[in-house]
Amino acid sequence: MSFSIIWAVFGWLCGLLLQNRVSRLPDWDIHEGDEWNGADDANGAGMKNSAVPISISVIIPARNEAANIGKLLHALQRQKLSHVEVIVVDDGSEDATASLAAANGALVIRAEEMPDGWIGKSWACWTGAKTAQGELLVFLDADVELEKDALQLLAASQKEAGGLVSVQPYHRMERAYEQLSAFFNLIVIASVGDGDSRAGAFGPCLICRRDDYFRIGGHEAVRGKVLEHFELGRAFSSDQMPVSNFMGCEKISFRMYPDGLNSMFRGWSKSFAAGAASNAPFVACAVSLWLAGAVSAVTLMLASIGGQVEADYWLLGTGVACYAAYSLQLGLWLRKTGSFKGWTALLYPLPLSLFLLFFAYSLFSTFIRRKVSWKRRVVSMGSRERGKL
Repeated sequence: MSFSIIWAVFGWLCGLLLQNRVSRLPDWDIHEGDEWNGADDANGAGMKNSAVPISISVIIPARNEAANIGKLLHALQRQKLSHVEVIVVDDGSEDATASLAAANGALVIRAEEMPDGWIGKSWACWTGAKTAQGELLVFLDADVELEKDALQLLAASQKEAGGLVSVQPYHRMERAYEQLSAFFNLIVIASVGDGDSRAGAFGPCLICRRDDYFRIGGHEAVRGKVLEHFELGRAFSSDQMPVSNFMGCEKISFRMYPDGLNSMFRGWSKSFAAGAASNAPFVACAVSLWLAGAVSAVTLMLASIGGQVEADYWLLGTGVACYAAYSLQLGLWLRKTGSFKGWTALLYPLPLSLFLLFFAYSLFSTFIRRKVSWKRRVVSMGSRERGKL
């Protein structure tokens, strides 16, 4: 029993370290009509009006995204920046993605047949990047939602930090089953962190300078990687360029799996084991201890209440206190990452159990079955990829 208490407390402390690894996207003081010209003004701000504002190309890889693409393109039309080129790369869609994108004013490119050794998203991003004319390249997943100043904030953040900037969008949820993705959200954010050399980057939203992108080889350099955003971030770091990662909060959001629990299962399972194995040792250890502590807090409380230990008010109080501490920690952390309800943190054994189940399946798919599937495509985990895992 005392060992379980120590385990729970130590795991909770690891959670404190993990939850502060990523900060929110800076809310720069940008006034109405201000644009970034790509160069510093007299005060070094670089955000004043200019006769020749910097050009931005937004590249959206899209496969069967008819339900999302119109909303994103409408949001891009409302952005305060001018000189924005929007490119939708239709990656073999079987729905109305291409026609909807064209109707909303985007330049639509149909990706050619994917060469051997490539993953679909990387191929689509690379296809779009080669066509793009902008000085800044922004890669957005089709389900991303933007506030009207989001591109300005991204451009300002990239100008300030340099290199690659990535954002994990705020997870907007509408149905109860979506709350079960709580631990996935937290571990993604904790694992990537603020941009150290091993962490990589978030996938849904990235921005960098065109010259920097092609200098490190772009998506061609990570063409066979399931976690292409991780490897892209590491490629920037290897070239001595900074990688900065942020949470989107109220500025950049998405709804990940609106089609049901099965969609959520396939989405989270397709790459989670690969991501876990790619973590820096410190992060992997801290996440493992935090999860183990969360399980210990549950078993400790159940053992205390269920009479599996000698009746002792101190033990009962300790069990309840450990569980309450984890619930509070989760509740505060989840509020930063998505529209999670209070009951999700209070009943955290439910999303935790689902996470462990999905993770076990992801391990099976990655290391035993050696195949993962998404959007009617099956990706083989080749020997090179498994060697990196």
